[in-house]
Amino acid sequence: ASAAAACAPAATADRTARGSIAAGGASGTTTPSGAVTTTGTPSPSSLGEPPPASPQSTPASTGTGGQSGSPAEPGPSTTQPTLTDAAADPNGNGQTTPSTPTPGPTDAGAAIADAAAVPPRPEPVDLAPPPQPRRVALVIGSFDSPSAGDQQIERRLRDRGFVITRFADTTTSAAANGVSAVIISSSSRGTLLAGTFRDVAVPVISMKVSVFDDMGLTGPERSVDFDEEDGAEIMIHDERHPLGAGLKGTVIATTGSVSMAWGHPAPMAMRIAGLSRNPAKFVVFAYEKGTAMVGRTAPAKRVGFFATDGAAARFTPDGLRLFDASIDWATAP
Repeated sequence: ASAAAACAPAATADRTARGSIAAGGASGTTTPSGAVTTTGTPSPSSLGEPPPASPQSTPASTGTGGQSGSPAEPGPSTTQPTLTDAAADPNGNGQTTPSTPTPGPTDAGAAIADAAAVPPRPEPVDLAPPPQPRRVALVIGSFDSPSAGDQQIERRLRDRGFVITRFADTTTSAAANGVSAVIISSSSRGTLLAGTFRDVAVPVISMKVSVFDDMGLTGPERSVDFDEEDGAEIMIHDERHPLGAGLKGTVIATTGSVSMAWGHPAPMAMRIAGLSRNPAKFVVFAYEKGTAMVGRTAPAKRVGFFATDGAAARFTPDGLRLFDASIDWATAP
């Protein structure tokens, strides 16, 4: 009886120890290959020990029946290599090749965020100065009382953005300073102007037939080299030239028959349009700078234009187109 009583505490302690192992949940089985597969890990708190700082590189194995401390028998591995393993170790010699990670959704989102964080480039700034308005000197017969034709010309030029400086026909060639072109109106007096603007180095558009010869646009004999003739229709000779304003054939230039200026220019002149009843009497003709005129060389562009005062006051839309074309061509670089 004493021996049985002495053994009772030992048996109780043995059962307590076995129950503690079962309560911890740690068990292990040895696979046929010898690798150990764990189905649970004893809780450090249940053993009364502090948790380990980091997992050990060499785990302890358990023997049959869940007893720890007995190393398992090593055996051949039956683990099949995955596709990733085969790609990393193509030679099967245990040496792996590092692979380049493929950017995932998080990387793409970060790239987009980085791109959004970059400030946009500023738009290029055009530092070129704005274009300056074209300035025109308009020489007329009466400075204070412009004729109906002069008013039509001024209105047309102003509507198209030209800056107009009006001069009386008693002016000098200094009126050509600082302007893009000089327009000699039909209302001016040819006896006063004569060759005032003959040698200026800016374009001149002459609508006063009596200065055609003084300017070197035509020969000197009236009714042979230049004159006026009634009409409303003109014939376009050179439809490809800018002075033709894109018009073709017969064009009605004025509302009703009015007096039109015409001339016979020098051989080197550009013949743009003539009277429809007499096409050899040219109502729009011109000289480029440096071209031979009658008795001189053109110091700048020169234009002979048909718009007498009556014609300018009664321009049709096509007549205005021809006028616009003459001033645009003369003032173009």
